[in-house]
This record gives sequence, structure tokens and C-alpha cells, in this order.
Amino acid sequence: MVGQLVKRLGERRLLMAGLVMLAVGLALLVWSTSLALLLVALGIVSMSDGAVTPMVSALLSFASPPTTRGETLGLAQAVAGLGRVIGPLAAGSILAIGGPGAPFFVGSVLVVLAALIALPRQVHRHPAPDVQTVSTAQDRS
Repeated sequence: MVGQLVKRLGERRLLMAGLVMLAVGLALLVWSTSLALLLVALGIVSMSDGAVTPMVSALLSFASPPTTRGETLGLAQAVAGLGRVIGPLAAGSILAIGGPGAPFFVGSVLVVLAALIALPRQVHRHPAPDVQTVSTAQDRS
């Protein structure tokens, strides 16, 4: 499904749409007082995260020179892993201070900030290195 959305919207637009939807879904979780609203909010969060995560990797690979692409994507995965460790710890502290909806509200605000940071950025695609083919003896004759 993400591939079809990329063909229709492009990577950058899909990332922005996903970030907006993610912020909305997290904000809805703050005010989810019924099971129906909770399920809608969780559906929005799941779909938007499913769009944002691959777009971040794709845009990072486009923005990286071919010679450092692996390093860039590895660093991105390391930062994501660190976020999966620090995020729950921070959310627990925010929960203790602000109550049950506070972690989702703070998450929503952070996603809006991420969208604002990503908005003016232009992604420049680095061309793939030229692939040279090795000719065989049969090709030469």
C-alpha cells in the first residue's frame, strides 16, 4: 500500500501527510473516552506510522551520497533504537507528572515539531554510482 501511495503522492508528501496524521492520532488518544474513539485513534496512529517509518528511511537514502548511505541508514536505526529505549522512560515520567493523557499530548507536539522541521527541507537525490560491466571473452569476439 505504501508503494501505491508513493506513486501517487511522492515520498516527501507522504511523509508530511503521515506526520500530520500521526499528530492527529496521538492527540485523539488524549481525549479517547470511548472504545470506538480509541480504536479510531489507534488505527490512525498505526496507519500513519506505517507510512512515516519507510519514508524516513527512503528520504535518508536519497539524501545520502552513495558512499555513505549504509552509514547513514545504520545511524538512523541506532537513533531509532535509542528512542525505543528512552521514549518509554520519558513517557513514564510524563505520565507521573501530567496524568494519563500527557504522554500522548507530548508525543503529538513532538510530531508537529518534526513536521515543521521536515517541511522546509529539500531532499536532493544523489545518483547511484555508475555500474561498470565486465566484458567476457565472448563479448569481445
